[in-house]
Amino acid sequence: MTARGLLDAVSVLEAQGAGCAPDRAHVLAGELAWDSLCRQGVADRDILDAATGLKLLATSHELELDKNGCARAARLAEAVRKAANVEITRQNTR
Repeated sequence: MTARGLLDAVSVLEAQGAGCAPDRAHVLAGELAWDSLCRQGVADRDILDAATGLKLLATSHELELDKNGCARAARLAEAVRKAANVEITRQNTR
């Protein structure tokens, strides 16, 4: 798992929050990074929700969100960014 992959997940959620289609490469890298993080047990409900959405995007290539879904994606982007920063800090102190 790379720090870049964690930040890719954030960019995917930010794009969804803005009502845009995220870049496919970011979707795949973000999904792999967050799946790894969740398997390590580093996940709360928001992180698990974000990981599920990334997995759906990675496997189905699209996820249509209404206005409420876009707002949820934007909120999840903030939660994921905070978790990514914690994980990046942890990786850098090894």
